[in-house]
Amino acid sequence: MDIKSLTFSPPVIAHRGACAAAPENTLVAFRNAHALGFRWVEFDVMLSKDQEVVVFHDTDLLRITGNQGSVADYSYAELAAMDAGSWFSPKFAGEKIPRFQEVLLLLGQLGVSANIEIKATEIDTTLTVKKTLDILKKYGTHLPHLFISSFSMAILQEVRKDSAAWPLGLLIDEWHEDWQAHAEKLDYALIDVNQAILSPEIVAAIKATHRKVLAYTVNVAERAQELMTWGVDAIFSDCTPSIVSWVKSSAKMGR
Repeated sequence: MDIKSLTFSPPVIAHRGACAAAPENTLVAFRNAHALGFRWVEFDVMLSKDQEVVVFHDTDLLRITGNQGSVADYSYAELAAMDAGSWFSPKFAGEKIPRFQEVLLLLGQLGVSANIEIKATEIDTTLTVKKTLDILKKYGTHLPHLFISSFSMAILQEVRKDSAAWPLGLLIDEWHEDWQAHAEKLDYALIDVNQAILSPEIVAAIKATHRKVLAYTVNVAERAQELMTWGVDAIFSDCTPSIVSWVKSSAKMGR
């Protein structure tokens, strides 16, 4: 994989879609991201009880749908009947939990690239990765770019077993001194770091290995600009008005 092919313009990945303006990880959130001018989205995948790959962040359903239990406790038909929009605003009532292939088809139509985060759950890691990659191979070929990320090195190892071609991103919430050894072992193309632990020195160390540095989750323009001056390649953002304005003003100034 040629890392130079992964470009971010504007340098913002819409976190769970444009989730400051629409319910996260729903089709409307991804449409909104595109409408706002963002060309990358991030979203999370996991398996339902009947092994459908669904786009959802929490393993628990309560925060988003009001239902008890986890995603893995329900079939996709049962999940699809849940309301994934009302928690955000009444105007989004009836938004559903989408299947992975629905999201890929939409992004292909819109010409939007994707960061797919595979979530570690109680369901078998090997099965989760296999089901995800099977769908990705069938429905993801029309996306301009994509990469797969996870906090779980076991998941990324399973992805790498499938192919050396998948661009991988390691998510880091707390700094790992041995990050480079893991990066070399599985040929990570990107290191996705909690912006709260980033420093110019950490950014420089990662960039010295010819990998991309991404920072999450950044919702204030001043912080985004600071990270760009350090050499961060892109930020994950909920696409707040602050970030939308920053991107528009940067484009006007030719940055």
